[in-house]
Amino acid sequence: MLARAVELDPDSAFAAGMLGYVELSLGSDLLRATALLERAVKLAPSREQYRLFLGQSLLREGHVAKATSVLAPLMGGAHDDEVRTRARALMVTLADQQNRPAATSETAPGRQPVTAGPVERVRATPPLSIDPPAPVEAPRAATATPYEDSALRAGLVLRRLGVGETRTPGQFRAIECGPGSAVLLVDATGGTLRLRTKQIDDVDFISYRAGGLSSVSCGALAAPQRVLVTYRPGAEGEGSTATAGDAVAIELLPDDYTPK
Repeated sequence: MLARAVELDPDSAFAAGMLGYVELSLGSDLLRATALLERAVKLAPSREQYRLFLGQSLLREGHVAKATSVLAPLMGGAHDDEVRTRARALMVTLADQQNRPAATSETAPGRQPVTAGPVERVRATPPLSIDPPAPVEAPRAATATPYEDSALRAGLVLRRLGVGETRTPGQFRAIECGPGSAVLLVDATGGTLRLRTKQIDDVDFISYRAGGLSSVSCGALAAPQRVLVTYRPGAEGEGSTATAGDAVAIELLPDDYTPK
């Protein structure tokens, strides 16, 4: 009946959300569940339950980064207490599993995970009163850093550091654009980091907060943002054009989280 309702009224957020919820609960077609829940969120962005279900569906498919971008704002910004609690439980469980040695190298069914490498099983919080779904695959974590340890306690799942990458806290305040390149300015301990990139889209922007940046462009930000910045060190240029390395990622931090 729900499938027929979606067919008759493709603009019904309720029909799409409920059918996506059923598919998620059954676990038989996660691709369809995610597509339906994405539609429901687009049609009714204020319905926090749809976003919670979408985050869980993405997590079960192995799309950890996408699931984090959906669930992290719900942890502190959701109006519904149950949604906040379930979003935090999902994120804490994922963070806990990512900081344990991987026990298997299987990959999750459905679409290929957006992160590569060995994976391990994670228990997903069931939607509402439905029985717990099948285990979910999550990427194996690298050696924990002090930032990752404190993030685990806060319920955050930070981006994993790649080979040769460095991460530090700071205040992201501007982007200087020039011919064929751009420079991100981040005020960190010891001074301002100038980090180059060929184009802004090459930098991975991740938000763990309900508010903050909705988009980025050349120039000064309206207000500096508390972030963890990841880059590959490698000085280039001299004087005012010198840069500290290549910008890799900017992670916007929630107000109640302080890196250790």
